[in-house]
Amino acid sequence: MQSPLAERDSGRPGGGSADLGRRTLVVATHVYATGPGHALAEYGASRAGRMVFMGHPFGYAPDVRPLLERWQEGVLVTRRHVRWRRGTPELVSWARDVALTLVWGFRTPGTADVFVGCDSLLAATGLMLRRLGKARIVVLWTIDYVPERFGNPVLNRIYHAFDKLCVRRCDETWNLSPVMEEARAARGVHGRQRVVPMGASSTAAVGRRNSRQLVFVGHLLEKQGVQLVLEALPTILRRLPEARLLVIGDGPYRPALERQAERLGVSQAVEFAGFVEDHHEIERRLAESGVGLAPYDPAQAGFSAYADPGKIKYYLAAGLPVVTTEVAHISSELADRRCGVVIPYTAVALADAVFEIAADEHGFSSRASELGAQFSWTRILDGALGAVLERVPLPT
Repeated sequence: MQSPLAERDSGRPGGGSADLGRRTLVVATHVYATGPGHALAEYGASRAGRMVFMGHPFGYAPDVRPLLERWQEGVLVTRRHVRWRRGTPELVSWARDVALTLVWGFRTPGTADVFVGCDSLLAATGLMLRRLGKARIVVLWTIDYVPERFGNPVLNRIYHAFDKLCVRRCDETWNLSPVMEEARAARGVHGRQRVVPMGASSTAAVGRRNSRQLVFVGHLLEKQGVQLVLEALPTILRRLPEARLLVIGDGPYRPALERQAERLGVSQAVEFAGFVEDHHEIERRLAESGVGLAPYDPAQAGFSAYADPGKIKYYLAAGLPVVTTEVAHISSELADRRCGVVIPYTAVALADAVFEIAADEHGFSSRASELGAQFSWTRILDGALGAVLERVPLPT
């Protein structure tokens, strides 16, 4: 019988059950805010005999100190940071990430049954640990993929060399979206791949929901399109004077957005909440809102065109209908299932989408909740890890 790992995944989560038992799971990821690596670590911490989490921050993260956590039978036994100076050159940080992953991997007792690296650099380090007998199964989980990852052609070639190595030599490659495998195939890169998409599981109780509160969650960059929301806000306020915009997140584009809000005279209707580290607090704020915003600028799509944006899944988990552009591959499903409105990148279209949702609040919200339930992290990771673990012998 063909191994489940070799079967083509349909892209819909589910279809398995992960029995981690006494096994050891290692998760290595780069960190800005919470993401798939954190979800996998939280999943494994309560299920694995031993779970090791290695968090390597990006240089622009609020906290640039690498983090190591070790869990034993659901109990946190080690949590420590490594001191690191902000502003270190990126190449030096990458070398640090490889070195720390190797050291922490060697210091993990026994052999890791499953090592998941959430990018090709960390997955390649997992391959080194496998060759040295410290890992059995190595998985590359591709969180971000884009054919032109760097403007520098040399760095871009290095990036694709690592990706090609990992896709061919890792036991499995998980992709956030089917577009990633298609993009690799166009470059002649093939391997055992399946779709393991973004998930979201809201634990916040829905209490007093403000159906007129629009919310955006994410890193504040120009490509995210928050400026389009601000441009549409005067029109929205004329028809829905109680409307408010909540912006959760921070980034280099925030000052420009704040100036734009002032210039348009809508500052009183906008809350810039800044970076929120506690994901449960983010869930609470989402549960209080009425519409989730993901108005990516198609001209600056970048990673978003190939990935599976987490914010959309967070919105759905909270029962929020979504207003988005056609950038993310999930946009067609949102439109087909009437869980939101997919718009051209114009302020008029965005305002009209808000009005459309306001006219059928309950219907849009119910359909969003129904779709969001299909993307729970437990369901997604049960299916993905359940297939992987069939290849790993039980520890003796």
